[in-house]
Formats: sequence, structure tokens, C-alpha cells
Amino acid sequence: MKLLFLLSIASIALAVAAAADDAISLDPIYVESEIEKSGTPLVSAPGNFSVRDQEEVRKQVPNNLESALGNEPNLVFLGGPRAQTKLPQIRGLNSDRILILEEGVRQNFQTTHSGRTFSDFSLIENAEVVKGPWSSLYGSGALGGVVSFRRSTALDFIRRTGREKGGEAALEGATNAEEFGQRLTLYGRTGNFSPLISYHRLRASDLTLGNGAGLPYSGIRSDDLYSSLGYAFSEKHSITVKLNSFQDRTTLPLNPNTEESRANFLADFHMKKQDVVGDYRLEGEKFDLHAKSFYRRTLVRKSRLTDHRLDLHEVETYGIDAWNNFTVYTKDNFRSVLTLGAEAFEDQNVGRRNSTPLTSFPDGSTRQFGLYLQPDFLFWGKLKITPVVRHDNYRSKDKNLGVTINKGNKTSFKANASYEYIPKNLFYVSWGEAFSAPRLQDLYNTDMHFPGNFFVPNPGLRPERANTKEIGFKNHFLLTGDHALAGNGTYFETRAEDFVQRQVFATTTQFANLESVRLRGYELSASYQNPYLGVSAAYSQVRSQDRLTREPLEDTSPDQWTGKVEVYPVEELTIGVATRFSEAQTVVPTGGTPTDSFVTEDIYGSWVNKSVGAHLRVNNAWNKTYRQHGAAIFERGRDIRASLSFLF
Repeated sequence: MKLLFLLSIASIALAVAAAADDAISLDPIYVESEIEKSGTPLVSAPGNFSVRDQEEVRKQVPNNLESALGNEPNLVFLGGPRAQTKLPQIRGLNSDRILILEEGVRQNFQTTHSGRTFSDFSLIENAEVVKGPWSSLYGSGALGGVVSFRRSTALDFIRRTGREKGGEAALEGATNAEEFGQRLTLYGRTGNFSPLISYHRLRASDLTLGNGAGLPYSGIRSDDLYSSLGYAFSEKHSITVKLNSFQDRTTLPLNPNTEESRANFLADFHMKKQDVVGDYRLEGEKFDLHAKSFYRRTLVRKSRLTDHRLDLHEVETYGIDAWNNFTVYTKDNFRSVLTLGAEAFEDQNVGRRNSTPLTSFPDGSTRQFGLYLQPDFLFWGKLKITPVVRHDNYRSKDKNLGVTINKGNKTSFKANASYEYIPKNLFYVSWGEAFSAPRLQDLYNTDMHFPGNFFVPNPGLRPERANTKEIGFKNHFLLTGDHALAGNGTYFETRAEDFVQRQVFATTTQFANLESVRLRGYELSASYQNPYLGVSAAYSQVRSQDRLTREPLEDTSPDQWTGKVEVYPVEELTIGVATRFSEAQTVVPTGGTPTDSFVTEDIYGSWVNKSVGAHLRVNNAWNKTYRQHGAAIFERGRDIRASLSFLF
């Protein structure tokens, strides 16, 4: 199977390469990481970063985070095919140990079976993933990595189109689930102001799985209203305010990861998210100041159809994250930049069952305050050393039980070193610590687990801790000016302690610090591009072990191979094939369920010019029946997706 996969990629690439001749040059693209905060280009940033720009995201014709970021090595999405419950896993660490940033600020809502990303993806400007620990910059939650995405502003449209004012009308649809969406976006610049407003409506019925069966209660009825307003005090001094209201009303099983049954009741779900984000930036000759203030309210209502029992989960998050990049010293053979920042936020949780407190989602608050320092030293333009340290103070308190407050302090370190032996070719080493403070629902849950068994609070839970070592290389070559060759590789090893796990006894259930785990693996990727052809392939692997039982962890993703071939017959047109081969996962804990191997292929084409963007994509083109490891339901079958946008 592996050999056939590699041969299919190679044969397509060679056939197209033989027909291509050298006509135009490719300009090198230096993309900066927004997660890394110091503005380092990805080509020289130590660590495994990946950024997808607006053009690359639109090729996916996305309607959820998985479709925007699919086929990224060691990034998988668990939870089954329903779009509302897709959750990322990075290097074997699940969603509750991954920080998700939307518009650069935290999405802290987490509760069982309700998903995390209540967002619209039709206007994504870029999406970024960094793998590995980042508590040294973000504090609690970033054990496994960070996923970040932001939407377009008026200045993004002006930069791309060259038009000072205008709009975009877009339609999208899909054959699977009879999906149909419409978006209207208006933008402009008048004086110092640059406003944008956008409305998107999406409707979809039930999914059809690869085996031909329908998946009842899997539809989408979402509405999204988004606006941004920028004001430029000067060329390097600006503020942008973003407002967003998103909601999805649909009927789902209470556990959408499985099919409806007598034990899995149906409920009317109303998922709503409201945001206000202020982004301030001031650039000087030797400094670059950023400040993001934010308010985010996420609300999920579940009305059970059998008896109209109403459960409400609500999280309000507000805070600020501010940092400044100082150019401390510059000389011929030495340069130093210092990033100094502070972050403070508070989550307010409210849980209700009808009109009484919902003890599985306790009323309470979580506060965190962190200070971080990241000096960056560059010697001879080749050797770069970046130590990072952050100190956090956190506190969680239940409003109803009156039990002991859970609080603590944690200092997280990270150190990166890279050596660029020739321009755009380097190797790097990295070591970092990370932690996740206990969640309110783990600390103070007193709800019934099942008849005769009740949760017992554990306000003494310790934070989960992890440290990760990485070593890797990045190689980027320009051959004869218009042929580019790249090869990247990373090996990682993570040791984690005090993972919060659920202990089930005869009459009680309690969350406790139990697990000591080890995860290791690697990501390898290679790509070739010329003006007419792009070819890439990647391999990812994770091995996990509970260090006490010596068994693998549950839901550890299998080895995966991905490949992509794109051809560019003319400047506006892209035609491509993306392939994913997931090996069988047979290394599971005692009582675990193995997963068969599968291969999927997506075929796509895009036509983009100054006024029109047309995208056609056939996902799971051969209608394969397959199941992601850890999922209870097969994935969706063939899905022909299309979008058409027109700039005016």
C-alpha cells in the first residue's frame, strides 16, 4: 500500500514535469508566524510551524476547522463526521491540551460533546498550526500545540485587490448533505477608517456516509455576522476592532460523536458565540507594540426532545494580551530582539439545568495572569538562540459548593537554538515546558455519572505538566531561479505528568492526577515546485505509552502519509490531487478497538483572477468507507464541493 501511494505521487509528478518548460521565475515567500509573536519568518523559526493563507484555505472549500487544515502531518480531527464536534489532536494530545486562538485570542469554551470552534470559515485570511509546547508564551492549555486562525479585514482586501472600496459576493454548495451557503462582504477605506462587514448563511441537511447510509441529525443551520473597523493614526500606528456573532441551530444526539439511540437522546442544540476583539499596534524604529483586548461569550443550549429538559453551558472570557518587540542591539555580527509581554484573562462559567445549577458544568470563575520574556540572539547572521520564560498565577473557584479554591503558580521555560548553515537551510533543537490548569468541571463536578454513581469533587487537582524535546531541520533551495525544493523534518519526545483522568468506582466517580505518559514521533515532509508544477509528500508518526501500565494511550493516531500534486497550466488555474493514506492502528490499550487502514483522494481545481474565484473540490473522490481511529461513526462519503466568489 505504501509503495503504491508513493509510486502514484511520483508518476503523476514526473509526467507533468516532462511537459513543463522554464518560463517564469518564482518569488520567494517569507511568511511570518503570528503565534511566535516576534515576527520571525517561518523559514528560520525553530519549530514545526505551518501557515495556510487565504488562497490555500479557499482551495479546501471549508465549512469547519478540519477542512481548512486537513492533511497536516500529526494533526488529526476526532469526534466523527458531524461538523459541530470536530476536535483537533496534535501529536497524540487531545483538544483539551491544545490552545485554540481565534482572531489571536483564546477560545476557552470546553465541555463534553459540544465542540469548541463555533465559527464561520468562509472568510478565513490565514490559519496557522504550531506543534509542541507553547506555555512559555501562552500559559495554561498549550501542552500539545496551538491552532490559530483569523478572518479578513478591509486592509486585507485592499492589499489583494488594489481597490480602495468594493465587495465580494460568494456562493458555495456541496452534494453531500445538500449544503448551500451565501456570503456578502462589503469593505472600503475612507480617510483613516477602513470598515468591513460580512454576512454568511449556511444550510445543510443530513450527511451520507461512505457506506451509503445516511447519518440522521447531522445538519447545519448557521448564521454569521462579522465586521471589522480599522483606524490608522499613521502608517505604523493603528487599531482594529472586530465584532462577530455566530449561531448554529440544529438537532443532534446529546452525544453527537455517536449515533442516536435510546440511551443517546435527541436534543435541539442552539450554539452561539459573540466576540469583541480590539487589536492595537504601534511600530517605531526600534520597537513593535501589540495589544489585544477581548471579550468572548460562548453559549450552548440543549433542549432534550423527550421531556424538554434544558441544559445551558455558558462561558464568558475577557482579558488582554500585550507585548512589545524591542530591538536591543544591532551590530555587524550580532543582533538582539527582546519580546516582553503580559496576559490576563478571566473565564466566567454558568451551568443550568432548567432553572437550577448544572453541577456537571459548575458556576465559577478561572483567572490567569502571566508575564513572559523572550530574548532573541542572532550571531553572525547564522546562529540563533531564543530562550523564553513565562510565569503564571492561576485561580479557579466554584460559586455554589463553597469548597477550597484551586490556585497555584507555574513557571514555564522554553529554549530554541538554530544554525542556518546556508541561507534558508538550518537545523534546530528545542526544549520546552507546558502546563494545563485544572478545569472547573474536573474540580467541582457533583452530577450523576450513571444511575447509582455520582461524581465527587476534587478541588486539590494539580496542573497537568509536560516537557518536550525536539530536533529538526529545514532546507529550502532555489534551483536555476524558478525551481524550488524543500525538505523538513522533526523528531519530538514528550514526557507528561499528572494527566487528569476519570476514576470510576462502584458508586462514585472522581477526576484525579494519575497518568504519566511518554509520546514520541516525527514529521517528515518534502516538496518541489516550478512555475507549472507543485509536488509534496509528508509522513507523520506518534508512539504513546502510559509509563505505569506500559500500555499505549487510547485514541493515539496511526501513522499517516499524505501527498499532493498540483499543476498550473496558466497563471490563474490550479488543478490538484491530494491523497491521504492512514495505516491500520493495531497498537491499542487492553480492551481498545483497532482501526483499519484507509486511503482517500481529493481532486480539486481553482480559477482565481482579479475579479472571480471559482473552486471545485471532490472530497473522498472514490467514496471510500472508513473510520478515523477513536471515532464511533464512519466518515462522510463522496462530497463534491464548489464555491464561486465575485469581487465588485
